[in-house]
Amino acid sequence: MDIPYITGDTGASIQLAQAFGLSDAAHWMTGMAAPPAYAQANTAFLNAYQKVWHTRTPLPASPAMYDAVVIAALAMDAAHSTNPTVWRTYITKVSNPPGTKCYTYPSCAALLNKHRKINYQGASGNENFNVHHNVFSSFEVEQFDASGNLHTVYLEPASKLATLY
Repeated sequence: MDIPYITGDTGASIQLAQAFGLSDAAHWMTGMAAPPAYAQANTAFLNAYQKVWHTRTPLPASPAMYDAVVIAALAMDAAHSTNPTVWRTYITKVSNPPGTKCYTYPSCAALLNKHRKINYQGASGNENFNVHHNVFSSFEVEQFDASGNLHTVYLEPASKLATLY
C-alpha cells in the first residue's frame, strides 16, 4: 500500500482501523469525526447509547443521528402531531434561535409544555439550520496510532464550514 486512504466518518472507527491493520491504518488512513459539542447533550446521548449498545464508545455519526431523532420528537411535540406534513415545519422552530437553549429531550419537552420557544443544542453541535436546511458542526481529521488510540490531526471549525454552503 502506497497511497493515503482518506475516509469519512468510518475512518474514526476502531473496527475499520483493525480491519485495515492498525500499523497500516496509523500510517495511511485518516477519518472524519465531529467533536462532542455540548456536555449536557453529549452526556444524555452517551447514557442512551450505553443503555442500548452497552458501551460508551459510539459508532461514527451516531451523535448526529441521535440529534435528528430528538429534533423530530421535539418538532412533533411542538406541532402536537405525528403527521410529517405538519411537524416538518416545526423543525427549525425547535432547533434555531431565538429561544431558550436546552440540551436534552426531557428538558426541551418541559420548556415546550410551558409554551416556551426552545433552541435545541445537540450532542453533535448546534442544530441551527441555514436557509438551505444545512446544519454545521466542527470536523476533526483523525488518525489511529499503531496501539489503536485515536488522535486529532486537524480541526476545521463549524464557522468556516458554514461559509461554504
